[in-house]
Amino acid sequence: MRIYESQYSTVDINKEDQTLIAIWLEESSKLKEEGVKKEITKILDYVRVYKLKKVAVDVKNYPFRENENLQRWINYEYIPMIMDKGVEKYAIVVKEMIFSKFENMEDIIDESDVMSIKYFTKMSKALEWLQR
Repeated sequence: MRIYESQYSTVDINKEDQTLIAIWLEESSKLKEEGVKKEITKILDYVRVYKLKKVAVDVKNYPFRENENLQRWINYEYIPMIMDKGVEKYAIVVKEMIFSKFENMEDIIDESDVMSIKYFTKMSKALEWLQR
């Protein structure tokens, strides 16, 4: 069920399996940092309202992967907030695997954390992992 759509992103949820799917659209390249944070924060809002446990985000069109300030905000503010909301699995779908010290969120999650993060190049594989 589509619960949010803008020129920058879409958000769908499946209440039955407690999953949220967000997709960044090409127009997101026109956003400034605050606009990016506003779009990302919508995920937090929907996770809280619908008590979702699994998130998949397609970031293929997300133009800010090398923005150090945004990546720090995502890694050290957004991710802890999403974990606090009860998300157990977080899948990130990318065009290609890039290992950036600013981006690799798998590194900030340790084994004692209740949430797992994995990167994928296909949404189908991400959703398959979320359902395991």
